[in-house]
Amino acid sequence: MQKLGFDPRQIFDSSILHLGNIKFANKHKKDKEELDLEGCDIYLDDLHLCVMGEVLLIKADELRKWLLMRQTESAYELALIPNNKEMALAVRDALAKHIYAKLFQYTVSVMNKGLNNDREQSLFIYILDMTFSQNDAERNNAHKEIKPKIKFV
Repeated sequence: MQKLGFDPRQIFDSSILHLGNIKFANKHKKDKEELDLEGCDIYLDDLHLCVMGEVLLIKADELRKWLLMRQTESAYELALIPNNKEMALAVRDALAKHIYAKLFQYTVSVMNKGLNNDREQSLFIYILDMTFSQNDAERNNAHKEIKPKIKFV
């Protein structure tokens, strides 16, 4: 890893996967057994929520709050509106994709800097991330576009 430019103290692990494992529970209306379809909840002792809070250096309660609520602004006040289960899942997944994209971008940047050590001809690595590609046609187009740029050694 040092040859690629990473400091030995930098540890990349699978903690991002914990975010996708956070489960949302149905919420009941106060003092009733009737389901509250406008909101949802995350169990207080959710291990994955706690791990992600530690990784992101925020309190688990704050992460819970922003997964379960959204904030809107009117002319005079801020209002918190509960997310239903579907919206909370979309928020969780969007956050996971954003964090993954930033980590991926950082990893490629560090590796390419590590490979460019005052050489006459720079070395670099192409990494094709197709985790979120839509379909086979999109994947094939990406291969066709990148293949001519790759020099196999």
